[in-house]
Amino acid sequence: MPELPEVETVVRGLRAVLPGRRILNVRLDKTDFIDDPAALELQLPGSRIVAVRRHGKFILVELESANGRKHESSFLIHLGMTGQIVTCPPEVPVAPHTHVFLALDDGGSFVTRTFAALAEWRCSRILRTKAFLGKLGLDPLEATEEEFRTRFRSRRAHIKALLLDQRVLRGMGNIYTDESLWRARIHPRAARRKFDDPEYTAFTESCAGC
Repeated sequence: MPELPEVETVVRGLRAVLPGRRILNVRLDKTDFIDDPAALELQLPGSRIVAVRRHGKFILVELESANGRKHESSFLIHLGMTGQIVTCPPEVPVAPHTHVFLALDDGGSFVTRTFAALAEWRCSRILRTKAFLGKLGLDPLEATEEEFRTRFRSRRAHIKALLLDQRVLRGMGNIYTDESLWRARIHPRAARRKFDDPEYTAFTESCAGC
């Protein structure tokens, strides 16, 4: 399962080529992993991509409508186990297993594809994102050490359970949680309330390092 670092890598790649591009049309193949296929086909054509950003493990493609007004929501993507997002120049043919194809105004395309269980790659409809994404916790790459301490100070659960709780710290998954705790020499089942200052420092540094 892709975690924060993998999703961040994808976002940085997309951010280099997508902002400013306008979506001309949408072609869908399989749609059983899409919340509302009709919304994508209806609302995306004519939209201009304003920005690409990451929120935890989610990728948000922020859009501006054809009349220059920003949508109240974003195209929301979760990669799941096997999802891939790529941009293709005009001369590159569309690869097999491409299930969402967005033609761009520069002649290129923005496509998603998967090579395994389609249900594991999820793409939401155009929706209001604040209510959903607002429930997620701090981002490990953006939080200050004091914010980190404040978020964990009053909690009594085992530290690994807290790290995996997306309402506490968004984007962390099993692999990087284990790596962070190993580097900090903290047992996964240690209670948060038992941490002293040196452990906190080691803990925050190891999370940021992963």
